[in-house]
Amino acid sequence: LSSEAALLRDSTLAAPMQCLSEALLSVHPDPRLNEAFLELLWRGLRRVAPGAALSSLASAHPALVCLEECQAGLCSKLRSLSPDQLLADARGLALELCASPPVAFTFMSKGWYDGQMGTAVFSSHCIGLHQEGELEPYLELPWECCQLHDLRLMQAHEGLGFENFQVVAVLSMDHVQLLQLGCMSEG
Repeated sequence: LSSEAALLRDSTLAAPMQCLSEALLSVHPDPRLNEAFLELLWRGLRRVAPGAALSSLASAHPALVCLEECQAGLCSKLRSLSPDQLLADARGLALELCASPPVAFTFMSKGWYDGQMGTAVFSSHCIGLHQEGELEPYLELPWECCQLHDLRLMQAHEGLGFENFQVVAVLSMDHVQLLQLGCMSEG
C-alpha cells in the first residue's frame, strides 16, 4: 500500500510517472504495455483522497497534468474505477486513451491455423490474432519471431472517396523462439 501511495507522492518518481503517462497516451499503442501503464497510474490514484486532494495533485503532478490535458476529469474517472472494473476492461480503457488505435485487419489464415478467421491487430510489439468478437487474442506473435516473405496488393477499388483493398502477407514464424518466449505450448 505504501509503495502504491509513493507512485504519485515521491518526487523522485515524478519524471518516470510522467513518462508512463506520455507513453499511455502515445500514438503507437501497445495493448499489453498500455494495460500495465494504466494499472500503475490507477494504483497511485486510488491512494489519493477524492475531491480537493485529487484536484490539487492533478493540477501539479506532471503525470496527472498530462492525463488531464488529454481529457478533463480523467484522473477522477480513473481513481473511481473499482479493482473489478479495471480488471474487466483495462486494455479497452488503455487503448481508448491512445491518440490512435492499433492497426487492425480482417484475416484468414492458411497453414498453421488453416481457415481461421478474425482480426489481426498490429501493435508495436506483436501481431495479435483475435477471433471474431473477442477482446483477448488467441495468439500473439512477437515481431522478433516473424519474417515477412511476401506482400502483395491483390485488388483495389476506388469509390466513395476511399480505396478498398486486399493485401496478402506471407509470414513465417520461428517456432523455437515462440516456445522460448512462452507464446505457444509444445504439441
